[in-house]
Amino acid sequence: MQAIGGAGQSSGFGAGERGNLAIAGAAGAGGLAPAGFDVWSALVAKLRSWVHAEAGPGRLLPWVPVVFGSGIALYFAADHEPVLPVAVAVAIVLCVGALLARRRKLFALVVMLAAVAASFATAT
Repeated sequence: MQAIGGAGQSSGFGAGERGNLAIAGAAGAGGLAPAGFDVWSALVAKLRSWVHAEAGPGRLLPWVPVVFGSGIALYFAADHEPVLPVAVAVAIVLCVGALLARRRKLFALVVMLAAVAASFATAT
């Protein structure tokens, strides 16, 4: 019996025997890339550094109008007219949450969510 590796090499299994064929450099169970393929960790590290640079002091303010516009786009994409009191209540809660989260890591995320909710309520 010839192995996958080439002529003259046997697989080590006799006639009728079965076994698992381990391929060198293959990913383990659930892996996304071959073993030793270090591109994912390098890519994640690079994206993380870009996010930290973009989220520096004063760098996220230009994104607020973009997010505000996306809230208006969500309003127009809705299947039916949203309930105004619910939209306003969610916007108020998120705005208060943004005020309370000023010194926390999630501040930028809460501000962006508050902007989406505020624009959605404004369009309603």
